[in-house]
Amino acid sequence: GWTGIGSGSYTGTDPETTITMNKPLMQTAQFEPEKPVCRFFASRTLGVKPFGVEFADSSKGQIFAWDWDFGDGASDTRQHPSHIYNSPGSYNVSLSVTGLGDIQDTLIRTDYITTIEITSPDTTTPDDQIPISVLSPEIFQPTIRILYYRLGGETDYKQSILPESIGPGESVIPQEYITLRGIEYYIYLSDGTKDVTYPEDDPESNPAIIRVKIPNQTIPYNIEPRIYRMVTIPMDLETPEVMPLFGDDYGEYDKRYWRLFRWDQSRDEYSEYPDFNSDIFPGMAFWLITSESIKFDIDNGYSVQSSKLFNIELNTGYNQIGNPYAFDVAWSDVINSDLVQKPVVCADYYDEENFEYEYNKDFLEAWKGYFVYNPPENGPITISIPAVETPAAVTKSNALTNLSEDEFVLQLKIRGSSTRYRDEQNYLGMLHSASNNPDMSDFVEAPPMVDKLRLSILEDGVRYAGNYYPVSPSGAYWDLEIFNKTGDLDIRLNIEDLEKIPGDFKVWLLDTGDKSSLRISEGIANIHFESGETLKKFRLIIGTEEYAGESNMEIDLVPTEFFLAQNYPNPFNPSTTIEYQLSEQSSVTLEIFDLLGKKVITLVKTNQSAGSYSTVWDGTSQNGQSVPSGLYMCRLSTKNQTAVRKIILIR
Repeated sequence: GWTGIGSGSYTGTDPETTITMNKPLMQTAQFEPEKPVCRFFASRTLGVKPFGVEFADSSKGQIFAWDWDFGDGASDTRQHPSHIYNSPGSYNVSLSVTGLGDIQDTLIRTDYITTIEITSPDTTTPDDQIPISVLSPEIFQPTIRILYYRLGGETDYKQSILPESIGPGESVIPQEYITLRGIEYYIYLSDGTKDVTYPEDDPESNPAIIRVKIPNQTIPYNIEPRIYRMVTIPMDLETPEVMPLFGDDYGEYDKRYWRLFRWDQSRDEYSEYPDFNSDIFPGMAFWLITSESIKFDIDNGYSVQSSKLFNIELNTGYNQIGNPYAFDVAWSDVINSDLVQKPVVCADYYDEENFEYEYNKDFLEAWKGYFVYNPPENGPITISIPAVETPAAVTKSNALTNLSEDEFVLQLKIRGSSTRYRDEQNYLGMLHSASNNPDMSDFVEAPPMVDKLRLSILEDGVRYAGNYYPVSPSGAYWDLEIFNKTGDLDIRLNIEDLEKIPGDFKVWLLDTGDKSSLRISEGIANIHFESGETLKKFRLIIGTEEYAGESNMEIDLVPTEFFLAQNYPNPFNPSTTIEYQLSEQSSVTLEIFDLLGKKVITLVKTNQSAGSYSTVWDGTSQNGQSVPSGLYMCRLSTKNQTAVRKIILIR
């Protein structure tokens, strides 16, 4: 303090200030600095180790130094430190602050931090028990101890009381929950006043994980000989390589006994092992074919981490991917799924004759591989698959439903006349939601593993399996391509649901190579390939006659083809179907002869108008007796034309 009489002013800074009085009195006064008041608080005071705490200094006064003691032997000199408690217990926390003139103040908070220890395994096996125990200090003795658990990917939890002690060989989670899906769980503890969860932040949505190690897992489906399967492994393998995975079941890599393929976007073709990367991880898929019916097994794999999104990088074009989890996931739940086309999957069984894709799948099923198309305009993107199970996949037609009266969708199917080769998953039509340019309603044709018989819808050099145009009162056309290396010379094209097109629309199929029109009868057209011919192109016009006349490429719209198709099946037993096509009204005779030229039976003898027809021969003669196995000749005759086919009967 200072003394003096009168009023005046002072200049200077604490602690030394010069006081100037109005009277001739000069005096220096010493002011006491403000004494600091120590205060602090923690972001949280009760938690599970490793327990991270952020401390905040809230002391008053001008402070230049902080000295923290966290109670576990650690200290810090920052104003707002953070600290991790790695051992269970109750801890005193003290803070000393130093202000001007080295004046100090100290605050000690007794039993301020309480750390609990929860012991649980990171991994387990189906033969192990799962002991989960809680160790807490005397200051916090929970009377409510609830364990919530579920299979990886499930949405609902089961719950049980967590005992205070776990004896040897005891498990708190039932054995049936120790599966390839892994285990998700969280714990709630309360003493009636304080409560804590593990994990601490939103545990229901972000549970703790116990990964399950499967010493030996046999794939859950059959491996048929000479059948292509798109394989994916929903496990983290200890040894993620091809030969450790398959070699113990199939032996050294030998193309005569087993083969692996993977699609290479950069080369636009398949690569065969060992040319593609041999490491095998969840989320990738590849083709497997074997010469024998032997299942492969997987040694020492772990359940895939289900506590975070599973990311898959997609290049432009088609990508072979797999469901990374051992449970089904809805495609609509996948992040960025709206930027790419829906998944394409293969049927469960296909050999060279039964190879076909199914488009627009709504689910990623467990253990199945898929193709996913990323349009070029996207560039490389990442899709993120959540570990959220959806009900078992439901088979869904690729044809759109709930269409308005002026919308329609047709399915195009082709099949070889004497084999089972086919391509039936092709769709086109008119939709209000479609545009004249490729959009997300269209889907690009997936690369076939066996390219024997294929129908493609062409637009701007791209092959589509589904292609739609906006609704038009006049019509639209689609350019088609049929690739045939089956050895068959005759292909049957079915156009299904033609009754759904507008009433004033008609359908024309033009062979753009031969410059001819093919007859369509009841939605069926017969297409003939010359020997050695593998590719034919067509234009399918659906619309008014005026529109067809503008889009026909100067090809006559009236069919002029006379045609006898190869019977199917062939060879046959006990019956076979014979189809033929007439270009004009005529008297028609369809007869069967043996190799000596003797007539066996007359199947058709009548007058018929132009169109497509079929009949069945049951392998009997004119008098109803069964004829023996052998080679027979089928002859179709009209007043102007004749055609002959060979038929094989096998008893």
